[in-house]
Amino acid sequence: MKRFLCFLTTILLLTTLVACGGGSATENSSNNGTGAPTESKSDLDIIGGNYKLVYDVTDSNAVSLMTDIIGKVNTASGVKLSSSNSGNPETEFEIQLGLKSGRTEAESVYNEIKGYGNDLYSAYTIRAVGKKLVISASDKDALKVAADKFAAMASDTFVIPSDFNETAIFNTEEYRYGKLNLIHADEFMSNVDVLAITVNEKTIECLDGKKDYAAATIKGNTAFDVKPITKYPSTKTEITQKENLFEIKVKSADGKKEEIYTMKVVQTAPLDSYDINVWTAPYWEGNLIYHESVMFVGDDGAPLLYTPEHVLSVRSYDLKTEYVEGVDYEIKDGKLYRLEGSEMPHFTWDEFYPTSKETSVSGNAFAGSKKPFVFFSEGSYFHKNQVFVTYTHAADDSIFVPAKSTKLTKFTEKLQKGEAVNVVFFGDSITAGANASGRNGALPGTPIWSDIVATSIQNKYPSAKVNHVNTGVGGKETNWAIEELETRVNAHNPDLLVLAFGMNDGSKTTEKFIANIKTIIDRVLAANPDCEIAVIGTMLPHSETTYYKNQNLQEAALYELSRSYGNVDVIPMTSVHSSILEHKRYFDMTGNNVNHPNDFLIRIYAQTILRTIGVQ
Repeated sequence: MKRFLCFLTTILLLTTLVACGGGSATENSSNNGTGAPTESKSDLDIIGGNYKLVYDVTDSNAVSLMTDIIGKVNTASGVKLSSSNSGNPETEFEIQLGLKSGRTEAESVYNEIKGYGNDLYSAYTIRAVGKKLVISASDKDALKVAADKFAAMASDTFVIPSDFNETAIFNTEEYRYGKLNLIHADEFMSNVDVLAITVNEKTIECLDGKKDYAAATIKGNTAFDVKPITKYPSTKTEITQKENLFEIKVKSADGKKEEIYTMKVVQTAPLDSYDINVWTAPYWEGNLIYHESVMFVGDDGAPLLYTPEHVLSVRSYDLKTEYVEGVDYEIKDGKLYRLEGSEMPHFTWDEFYPTSKETSVSGNAFAGSKKPFVFFSEGSYFHKNQVFVTYTHAADDSIFVPAKSTKLTKFTEKLQKGEAVNVVFFGDSITAGANASGRNGALPGTPIWSDIVATSIQNKYPSAKVNHVNTGVGGKETNWAIEELETRVNAHNPDLLVLAFGMNDGSKTTEKFIANIKTIIDRVLAANPDCEIAVIGTMLPHSETTYYKNQNLQEAALYELSRSYGNVDVIPMTSVHSSILEHKRYFDMTGNNVNHPNDFLIRIYAQTILRTIGVQ
């Protein structure tokens, strides 16, 4: 057992040295055998990460080995280890030591380790995956304590078998910009020693447990380089690049063995601040979604627009607090589940469906169509109780993609020539920007969608002069719009009118709504025949409230109306929202839970408008 502990210490030292690029680092030891590590002075910057020791177990059934460990450690120490097992030796089998705060089974061990990592959840985990045994902890000091404690508890009744061969070392961390580290060796690489991959002089993380996929995130369009490094110079490496995909071929010194590593570099912006270029990146392009919103209600998992491949970041409404996987949330079946004890906002179903306005947690409620009330609030209440997720995903053809209009061409021609253009946004509270965090004075300060659109147009055509005005007013509908048309639209002589009513016209018949829109279009074109008009089919109201009426019928009728005009087209937000609602829940992306978008859906409004008018 002394040999085993000595070897653990050696591995820990090697982990730190290699992770720091072979430079020096100060490794800590326990104080007088108490298990309490000294203060770390390592220059390795790990935040919310996970250190692991990985051992090859040549025993044909690692699950049986883990079952044996559980029984013997429980008998030797009196510490109850929790366990989970699918019954398949090739899948993960896990035991945890430390358990949650307030549990007494492992209190003495927990108290020694809890200072290293989150003090509410497991201090460390021991798991078997296939034929590998992994001991993991929140940092290298906690890992040392965990490994020592495990060995000490097992020493009297459990002897490490001779075929328990330590060959692989992992130093992993949360997948995020600026905090990426990898040291990787699999069964083959143990022969050629350690392969490290660096991007912009940062070592990066391997996303699976073997060799197939490594990835890094870098800021914006920053130039990047990828370099494979092996400990022995005689080991041969070859690298080929196709855009952001890199294939790294590693051969043993004698040339008889070869492995291929694939790495993808994902370009990102900082995830804790606002960037208009990123936030207007179309949801239908690429494989990266920024700051998609979810809200946790009951014990249900929160679905995302796409099935996530890798979650890059889960953050609070202001993007300043980053939540930790395994502590605050877990991913199962493509959904985010909030873990017990997490600080992420959460509502019960009873709170979601209050019995009256007075009993609502938000201080207000709206008449429901299925239940008496649905909880409701204006301002930033919903925004501050939602969580924002950044992740990569595979393609999904089931999600609606808006098309570029072939009618709205004069406006873009003026932009291309560098001329001055006038844009008028005329609509209801959605146009006025209700519940946008910027309008409500909340972080991260997302502008209303008309400002995002105007800024994006100006950024794409810097030689043009984009004048824009938003004359939208909350609570208004098309009867009011007709009365206000001269002062709120025609007086500004628009080159492009973005007309956005319909939400408050739900009680009207579709025929009456279309008649009003036609009146508006005809009067605008009579005053300014060269004006191009983009009419928005509104997002939908919440179907569980009494506000949901005829809004879902308006967009198709608007398309029919637009066929009579050569310079009028439709922005299909109804189709976009309907498609998204097939994948997400209404309250995941609303600003008031009745009829307003939140920051995420405001951005999709802007993306859809920019695509339709031909600017994006």
